[in-house]
Amino acid sequence: MDTSLFLAKVIGLVFLIFAISICIAKSQYQTVLKDLITHPALILLTGTFNLIIGVLIVVSHNIWELDWRILITLIGWLLLLRGIIWTTFPKIILTNVTRLSETQIFRILYISAVVIFIIGIVLCYFGFKI
Repeated sequence: MDTSLFLAKVIGLVFLIFAISICIAKSQYQTVLKDLITHPALILLTGTFNLIIGVLIVVSHNIWELDWRILITLIGWLLLLRGIIWTTFPKIILTNVTRLSETQIFRILYISAVVIFIIGIVLCYFGFKI
């Protein structure tokens, strides 16, 4: 199976499941987010996971052609960048996030859920279509 198709299926399904779970388990995600933004160790751990997944995607799929596959490449690079920032500067991330109000944080979470839901649909479409 082509790497692009495989990653489109995997990332697309993960994004869809994650976005739907945010909508279904809203209060649980609010609690988890409150815990995350008060513990630098959790930010470091989350950054490490982002770093690993970002490196895996970038190494296996660094395709910069102007078609749907660029989404996968961009996701990989964004995860890698976020992983680097979160593992290098967890206290700065913590300081900046704690400046936001709870309402702003939850609004960002829900907007992110909508965006990843749309990206998940697009990736699933191309991944399972072919």
